[in-house]
Amino acid sequence: MALGTSDCPELARDLLLGLVDLIYPHGTLRSWGSVEKFVIAVRPMTKALGNAGFTGGAGQLTRSVLAEYWLGADAQRESETRRMLESRDAGTSGLRPEVRQIVTGRRHFHRPKSQPFTPYSETEWDRLIRACRTLADSSLASYRAALAAAAEGADLPLGCHWPPSPNDLRRFLSQHDPLARDQVGRLLGQSSKTTRTRFGLPEARAELFPTPEVVIAYQLLFGAYTGIVPDGIDGLGLGDIDWAGDSTVLLDYVKGRTAKESVNLPKRAIGLLERWLEHSALLRSFCPPSARERLWVRHRPSAGVVAETMRISDISVRAWIRRYELLDDNGQLMAIHRQRIRTTYHVRRDRRAWYGSSRATIDPNHSPQVEGDRYLTVGTAAQRQAVEAIIEDAQADLLRRAQPPVVLADDDITAVIRDLPQASARLGLDDDAGRWRARRVHGRLRRPAHGPARSGRQAVPGPAVGLPALSARGVLSAARGEPAATQGVLRAAVETSAG
Repeated sequence: MALGTSDCPELARDLLLGLVDLIYPHGTLRSWGSVEKFVIAVRPMTKALGNAGFTGGAGQLTRSVLAEYWLGADAQRESETRRMLESRDAGTSGLRPEVRQIVTGRRHFHRPKSQPFTPYSETEWDRLIRACRTLADSSLASYRAALAAAAEGADLPLGCHWPPSPNDLRRFLSQHDPLARDQVGRLLGQSSKTTRTRFGLPEARAELFPTPEVVIAYQLLFGAYTGIVPDGIDGLGLGDIDWAGDSTVLLDYVKGRTAKESVNLPKRAIGLLERWLEHSALLRSFCPPSARERLWVRHRPSAGVVAETMRISDISVRAWIRRYELLDDNGQLMAIHRQRIRTTYHVRRDRRAWYGSSRATIDPNHSPQVEGDRYLTVGTAAQRQAVEAIIEDAQADLLRRAQPPVVLADDDITAVIRDLPQASARLGLDDDAGRWRARRVHGRLRRPAHGPARSGRQAVPGPAVGLPALSARGVLSAARGEPAATQGVLRAAVETSAG
């Protein structure tokens, strides 16, 4: 990687040498994304110190110069440059004693405690997925049309001085490397400007070879379909794909902070993978052997190479959002966090696919508390309301089952019906209401709502056939006014018949 800075070259060299000792197996940095963050941290430090007049290396740093920079930097930049200086000093002992003391001492800033990502709302998720699908589908359709046009074109002799047709140009590109514009112009015997304006070379190249923008759409869709961690998606290769039949794919990926893991791809992720392999087949045929085995190959004309395989930076993703004008619910540009896509995937995933395991493991490296906090309790307002309603129903069901059953025999039922008129008179009901209530209670006790009549001596759930059996209209209203008398209506009748 080229650092791309001329400020404080000696300091930049010492920082990068310290970074080398932090990379595995010498250190703990295992992923390219982590190394890239440290390299990015070198630029602002060398630029700031260079503007302040510093020109030396790490051994010439003073306590005041270093403290002044760290006080003006954020917690991440301080942590990364501190680790590189400490690593360099461990191998050379080149720092001054007072500088070594501040490097190994207490940090000026502490990183705030991170909060779990909240899932995207339904409308934001739909807009994101729709934009990615539209771009992926349209680019694949253009690729197929360009291949069909190339098959109809004619071969171009090298050094020709006449403008080729669109079909001939696409045939020429499909047979040669996707070189830069001036190189293709030399092969066609034309200048770079003429190639750009008359032949339509950029359009033909974008149709035949996937660009970084197209790869971003495919990667975001793949993460939304599988829930794989972002660094695992970035590091995928063709050797990680195990085709176990026509409709089953086992994918191996490396999680940056743990180890190698595997996942069975869902059906729509398999379809997306097949379309991407088709879309990148032509570009992959021109790649060198080291890049040919990487999954996410793309061509950037300004890079000067056939294909790029490194991780797509967050800056490119933000530029992609601006170009396609993806907005959130507040009308602002949507913030795309690839980790947040993983969180949304797990929140939306159907819980019935967990197959009743003892603990539905989203991530085997998480404790149940962390997993619950990050994936099970984070949801939309409608989802939280639905979960609360389920909990309330379950609690009510447990309370109902905990109440003792009311056991009634046929003789007890007869006694209840016989003494019901006296109970109705004591409650202030007229004779017609009492007789109607007796017939209604007798029918409910003799025959359930669904099923044959009860015979013999059997247990009936208390709330269903006990006192709430008299819960309609006037009986319930009177019973609510006299709870003690109501409680004795059935018991007194049962005890009288039993005596």
